[in-house]
Amino acid sequence: MRHDSLLLLSPPPPPPPPPLSLCVTREATSTTTTTTAVTLAMTQSLPPASEKAITRLPQYFPTLCKQCATQTDTFFRCFETHAIMADDHDVTTAKTSLQHCQTELREYMTCMEKYLAEKNKPWWKVW
Repeated sequence: MRHDSLLLLSPPPPPPPPPLSLCVTREATSTTTTTTAVTLAMTQSLPPASEKAITRLPQYFPTLCKQCATQTDTFFRCFETHAIMADDHDVTTAKTSLQHCQTELREYMTCMEKYLAEKNKPWWKVW
């Protein structure tokens, strides 16, 4: 009788870890839904060493205007593709994703800076 009471007091075993095959299946399904713009962004190489890499996003990010819709969409898709954080404390993914999207970021910044410069012109200096 004493032996039975000891079995009732032991804690239950921990649950088994989730199977790895679910993660692989999830990744496989997520990569099949990429668009051509994302596929092109993923295959692009890093910028040449002669160009200085942009390591910070501009202060107007994530501003969008009609004139820069294609550049903005291309950059945002590239950034979203590469900026998937491994965990809540991951700080390197955002920096490395900017390295992959340098061309798109430069196009976005060029268009937005041109738009903002035209928008912020004083009205009395237009003539």
